[in-house]
Amino acid sequence: MRENIEQMHIAYTFYDWPGYCAGPRINALRLLPELKRRGYDVTAIVLFRGTLASDEFLVSNGIKVIAKEYEPLVQARTRFVLDALEDAQPDLYVPNISVAGCYAGRYFRDSGRPTIVGHLSDDDFNWGMAERFCKFQDEWAVSGMFCMGRELGDIVRGWRPDRTHVVDICHGVEVPALTADPLGPLRFVFAGRMEDNQKRVMDLAKALRAVLQHRSDAEVKFIGDGSKRQDVETLFKKAGLGGRVHFTGFVEPDSVQDEMRWGNVFVLLSDYEGVPGAVMDSMAVGLVPLCLNIEGGLRELVVDGETGILVNDRNESFMAAVQRLADDIEFRKRLSHNAIKHIKAGFSLAESADRWERLFRKLWTDRGEFKDRFVAPKTFVLPDAYEKLGPEDKRIVVGGGRQRWLSKFASMIGVR
Repeated sequence: MRENIEQMHIAYTFYDWPGYCAGPRINALRLLPELKRRGYDVTAIVLFRGTLASDEFLVSNGIKVIAKEYEPLVQARTRFVLDALEDAQPDLYVPNISVAGCYAGRYFRDSGRPTIVGHLSDDDFNWGMAERFCKFQDEWAVSGMFCMGRELGDIVRGWRPDRTHVVDICHGVEVPALTADPLGPLRFVFAGRMEDNQKRVMDLAKALRAVLQHRSDAEVKFIGDGSKRQDVETLFKKAGLGGRVHFTGFVEPDSVQDEMRWGNVFVLLSDYEGVPGAVMDSMAVGLVPLCLNIEGGLRELVVDGETGILVNDRNESFMAAVQRLADDIEFRKRLSHNAIKHIKAGFSLAESADRWERLFRKLWTDRGEFKDRFVAPKTFVLPDAYEKLGPEDKRIVVGGGRQRWLSKFASMIGVR
C-alpha cells in the first residue's frame, strides 16, 4: 500500500485512433505526462480503433500502456478493463467516460481502491453517465466525479450523492509565452471535430461564408478533421472563397496552439458543450472567442464583453459581433489580453493537475479497507442497460431482468 499520495499509481482510460481530435483524448495526452512529471506511476488503459495512435507518445513519457481494439459489446470491454486492472494493480482508477470502465470499477472498488468518472458535457450521454454512476447511488456509484465546470457540477451536487465526491475540474491547457497578434484583418479559427452533431460545423461554415462575402480581407482556418470536412471545403469553393479558407487536417495536441496563433478570433457555434478545451487553447494564445451562448460551462470561459463575445444566434447576432470586432480594435485587444489572463488564473494545466491531486488525496483518505492485490472476478453481472448510454452500453441480452451474455459466449470471457 502506498505511504503517500505522490507515490500513487493511477490508471486512466481513454479512446484513441488516428485523426481523433476530441477533448477527452487531448486532455489525456496532456494530463497523464503531467502526473508522471509530478511523481505518479501512470498506466493508460486504452480502447482504440484501427491503430493505437498515441502509443509512442505515451511510452516516451514513461507511461505504461495496456491497449485493446474497441469491441462493440460492453461486456467484452468490461472483461478487458478488469484484466487490465489486475495486471496494472493501480491504487486508483479513472474510467473517465468509459461505460465499461465504470462497470469494471464496481468490482475494483471491492479491493478498497477508488474510481473517478467524468461528466464532460451537457448532452444525453454525459447526463446518462452522471445518473447511472452517481445519482442512483447504488453499488455502481463511483467514488468521485469530476465535472467540466461549475454549471454541471452544481447540478450534480444538488443530487446530494452520499457515495460520490463531486468536484469541478476542467481540462487544463498550457499558456505559452508566444501569443497571437490581435490586430490586422480578421482571421477566424475553428478547431475540433468537423461534424454536425454537437459542433454544427456546416452552420458555422455558412456563417463564416457570409463573413468572407462581406469582408474581402478576412480569412478562415479549420483545424481538425471529420465527416463534414469535404462538404465544408465544397461550400467555400462553390462560393469562390476557397483561396481564403485553410484546412490543416488532424493536428496533434502539442501543435494545436501553434496552428491557432495564425488567427485572432476563435469561433464555436455548438449546440452544447462542457467547458471546451479548444476554446481554452485559443484563449491561452490570445484569440478572442466568439461563441454561441449555450448552457453547460462555456460561460465560465467566455464572459461576454470581458473575455470574449457570446452571441444569441448564428446569423444576425453573429454578424453584429463580427462587425464590432472589425471596427473596434481597442475592444479586440482588450478581449485578447483578458482571455490570456483568464486562462492563466483558472484553467491552466498546472491548475487542473493541482485539482486532480486534491481529489486523489481526498478519495485516498476516505477509501475503504485496502486489499494488497486486486483480483479480477472470473464472472461478473452488469446492471440493466441504461438507455441514455446508447451504443456504449450495447450488450447481448437474454430474456428480461438483469442483462446477461448468451451462456456459451459468456463462459469464454467470464461473464454470467
